[in-house]
Amino acid sequence: MLDTHRDALVITQRTLEFGDLVELRWLFKTYGREAIGDFVRQRGERWLSRRAFYFWRRYFKLRNWKRAPMRELREQLWPF
Repeated sequence: MLDTHRDALVITQRTLEFGDLVELRWLFKTYGREAIGDFVRQRGERWLSRRAFYFWRRYFKLRNWKRAPMRELREQLWPF
């Protein structure tokens, strides 16, 4: 069973990637906009798909984020 405190990163990642509107409202209510924005800034490029990361990066108007090392190489090795 998932714990909202212990598993916050996994819950945030899965909800940002696959959540519907109700689930996203719950996520923002539970963790807050600042914590979710920090997740996208610090871990988004590594933990989210390119499509989801681009969407949430635009949503939070992020101009600076932690870059994933060798993202292009990873996609060449495993393009799925």
